[in-house]
Amino acid sequence: MLYVGDPVGLGFASSLAHPGGNMTGVTALVPGDFTGKMLNILREALPRAKRLAIVINPLNENHRRLYPETLPPAAKLGFQVDLVEVREAGGFPSAVAAAKA
Repeated sequence: MLYVGDPVGLGFASSLAHPGGNMTGVTALVPGDFTGKMLNILREALPRAKRLAIVINPLNENHRRLYPETLPPAAKLGFQVDLVEVREAGGFPSAVAAAKA
């Protein structure tokens, strides 16, 4: 699996610490301050950045869970966060245009 949002919740793994079975991979929803660490790396790479656009599919439960977790660490690092919703792949060009605006 690659970046499965919630492998435990979807039944792919018993737990993140001891997944069991024969599946391996990467998840995006990690307990603790994983989102904050990703944003800190972004802050180091782009120290003058002021705004972030987060693109989510509001129909995806994992996306809906990840967005609120992003807000506190983003604010702590001085980022303004804009939410852009995309429900299907064809919506990405307009989402990118909205984020740029």
